[in-house]
Amino acid sequence: MAEARTGEPALRAPERLAFVQGLARERAGIAIAPDKEYFVETRLEALARRRGLAGSGEVVRRLMADPEGGLAFEAVESMTVQETLFFRDMHPFTTLRDVVMPGLLDHPAGPRELVIWSAGCATGQEPYSIAMVLRDRYPDLVAAGNLRIVGTDLSGTAVDRAREGRYTHMEVNRGLPAASLVRHFDEDGTGWRIRAGVRAMVELRRGNLTSPMAPVAAAHVIFARYVLMYLHLEARRAILAMFRRTLAPGGMLVIGATETLLGVDEHFERCVGLERNWYRPRGRAA
Repeated sequence: MAEARTGEPALRAPERLAFVQGLARERAGIAIAPDKEYFVETRLEALARRRGLAGSGEVVRRLMADPEGGLAFEAVESMTVQETLFFRDMHPFTTLRDVVMPGLLDHPAGPRELVIWSAGCATGQEPYSIAMVLRDRYPDLVAAGNLRIVGTDLSGTAVDRAREGRYTHMEVNRGLPAASLVRHFDEDGTGWRIRAGVRAMVELRRGNLTSPMAPVAAAHVIFARYVLMYLHLEARRAILAMFRRTLAPGGMLVIGATETLLGVDEHFERCVGLERNWYRPRGRAA
């Protein structure tokens, strides 16, 4: 077996994978499958380059020596999947605009401020999509300051990018309607930037969904799309319990089109009349 620079035996790739699997599960509930060795190695090598370290083996040795340090946070962050695009699947945004929002606004005991939480917002395309579609349909609500959109993600790097609101031509070509590009973006060098009015509608912050304390209180709609699928079952159940505590009366949860809560949490039920990926806490009035 090769020797590490410290004189200790070099860690093999399966050993590095096993350690990172445990770290990601403990810190963020992330489930890394045994066949993801290449994915883990690629992410660790990229982290090593950013930190000026010799390679993935040195990253893991330092993590083992100091599992509470900043490098551990960066390692877990690097294991998150940041796949996202504007208006992904489209129907959750039109359902929010055309069905959910009118129901919330017309309710006799409707809230003075509507709160929408994009949980696992990555680089911001989802919360900005929400902001654009509601700004176009409900300008008076936006102008009155009665709409609050919050985006959170485990990755501080992704959140920083989201705050900037800058996207490449490839990113705006993935799902963004041409009319929305014209109305809400300005050219910015070789790419595009969301206009200040839309950026101001969205609060962006780092947040770990596995924390028992929700970063958003009394949300009326929680977008948690294609987030739970990357987590262990225990983490998914804990997060769904936190969502139930967080949702305001009449609040709803929307998950990804390919996801389900069947066999995960019996305390949620599908919302009658909406797509199958809209849920509300069981027994709560609409």
